[in-house]
Amino acid sequence: MGEYLRARRIEAGLSQRELAERINSTQPAIARLEAGGVAVGMATLERIADALGYDLETVMVDRTTALRKGVPMQFKARPRG
Repeated sequence: MGEYLRARRIEAGLSQRELAERINSTQPAIARLEAGGVAVGMATLERIADALGYDLETVMVDRTTALRKGVPMQFKARPRG
C-alpha cells in the first residue's frame, strides 16, 4: 500500500510535507506510511485519496482479510472539472 500511495503522491506533484499538510498530518507520518511502517486506517486512506484527487472504492469484505489475501485497496480517478 505504501509504495502505491508514494507513486500517486509523486504523480500528483506533492512532497511528503505538502501531502501531510493537506490531510492534517506530519511529514514523518507520511514517510512511515509510505515505508509500510504503520497500519493505515480507512479514515486516513479517505483523506489521502481526497488530497490526491482520487475516490476510495472500498472492498466489500473485511479489509484485513482482503489485505492478507493480497487484494489491494483500489483507487479510481475522479473526473476533473
